Amino acid sequence: MGEPPAHAHEADGPPAFCVEVLDGPARVAVDGELDLVSVGRFEAAMARAEQRGDDPLVVDLRELAFMDSSGLRAILEAYKRGLSAGRRLTLVCGPGAVHRVLEITGAATVLDITADLPG
Repeated sequence: MGEPPAHAHEADGPPAFCVEVLDGPARVAVDGELDLVSVGRFEAAMARAEQRGDDPLVVDLRELAFMDSSGLRAILEAYKRGLSAGRRLTLVCGPGAVHRVLEITGAATVLDITADLPG
C-alpha cells in the first residue's frame, strides 16, 4: 500500500480535483470543467501525482463535463513529460463532448485512452 489519498477539492464547487493513490498507479480524477479558470489546479494535482513516479499515471475524465483548449494543452504537456520520464499517461474516457475534443484535435490518436480504470 502507498500513502493515504491526498485530496484537493475546491470549496466553491466544481471543478474539483482529487489525487488518489490506488493499489497501483496514482490517479487524478477530474470533476466539473477543465478550462482556463481551473487548469492551474489541474496542473498542481498532476505535479503531485507525477512526483510519485507511478507508471502509468491515470487521469480519470469520467466525471468531466467540459474541457477547453487550455485543459487539452495541460493533458498533452503531461503526456510529453511522461514520455521524457519513461512513464505512460493513461486517460479514462470522459463523456461524449470531452472525448469529441480529443478526437477532433487528433489528440485521441496520440494519447492512451481507455474506457475503464486500468486493472
